[in-house]
Amino acid sequence: EQDKKSRTTPEVQESGAQRKRDIAFPPRHLSIYVACHPGLQPVLDDELTQLGIAHKMKGNGATLLSPTLDDLMRCHLYLGTAANVFLHCGEPFGARALGELKRKVSIMPWKQIFDIENGAAPEFHVRVATAKSRLIHSTAVRDRVLEGIFEALGVENRMDSEPSEDRPSAVRLAVQVYRDKVQISIDTSSTPIHQRGYRLETAKAPL
Repeated sequence: EQDKKSRTTPEVQESGAQRKRDIAFPPRHLSIYVACHPGLQPVLDDELTQLGIAHKMKGNGATLLSPTLDDLMRCHLYLGTAANVFLHCGEPFGARALGELKRKVSIMPWKQIFDIENGAAPEFHVRVATAKSRLIHSTAVRDRVLEGIFEALGVENRMDSEPSEDRPSAVRLAVQVYRDKVQISIDTSSTPIHQRGYRLETAKAPL
């Protein structure tokens, strides 16, 4: 009986490690969420259906089912009512304190997400939204997320030089904290999709 327990223990430990690997980024498949403004969900649903992209409506947007990079590109090219297209960096994880948040962010394999050239990390612009959670200070949440990313990348902390949102070279991260669950996503839309071509040609005009 003791030999039987010794034989089964490694298998149990391996299955636990396997489950841990399954939730890490990059995931086995892309996880994409298309957001829209309230009231536009039916129109977004029709647009995605016409494009032949399998999806499920959820909240103010749609979760793509088994998406591909081609689906991601088509969303940017052809959707007219979507606001942003988010690429989730793995599954949501629990965090109830700033130290716990930084620690869990730092163990995510960010080197597999971003290419580091000459020891320089990409520039980040972080947008934070918190609700019904112990982590309520958006600036502190942003700082801990960036500290965790820079620690994982092994580069110098560059939080003091966070670029403006309109800088095209910046990587836009969206951090959502809801009921002590943290979801980190890459905002793949430089500007809201529904604003493409809006007021590009302007000129001075009298009141």
